[in-house]
Amino acid sequence: MLSVFWDENGVIFTDYLQNGVTITAQYYINLLEKVRDAIKQKRRGMISKGILLLHDNAPAHTAHATTAAASRLGYHILPQPAYSPDLAASDFFLFRNLKKELSGRRFSDNEEVINAVESWFARQKDTFYKDGIRQCRHRWEKCVVLEGDYVEKD
Repeated sequence: MLSVFWDENGVIFTDYLQNGVTITAQYYINLLEKVRDAIKQKRRGMISKGILLLHDNAPAHTAHATTAAASRLGYHILPQPAYSPDLAASDFFLFRNLKKELSGRRFSDNEEVINAVESWFARQKDTFYKDGIRQCRHRWEKCVVLEGDYVEKD
């Protein structure tokens, strides 16, 4: 499983879950700490401006320990209605496009898949990630107007 943390400028941090490992609240908290370190290195000054974090409602993301740690680390978590994949930019934008790239290809091992994914991330044009954030903002605004009801796919 791949966890990707990205913004309008590109990928900030990736994590590839090892076989047999489950994402628990503590695992996710450790990821948030690593992401914060990556932001310090790749997006200087961003932490002092505040970090908006949009993730889904997975139990590891919504656990009290996770929300407390996220707050301590300087993240501002955007609320997400239940069962709303239309608002998860990684689902409707990033992974959808990545799947198109990888579809039909055969890989000999996990390392080959990871290399293909990382290479694809690196090849994206500057506007690619900005477009994904714009689409997310548009969907988010529609959801607010609809007071959390289902957002039609565009």
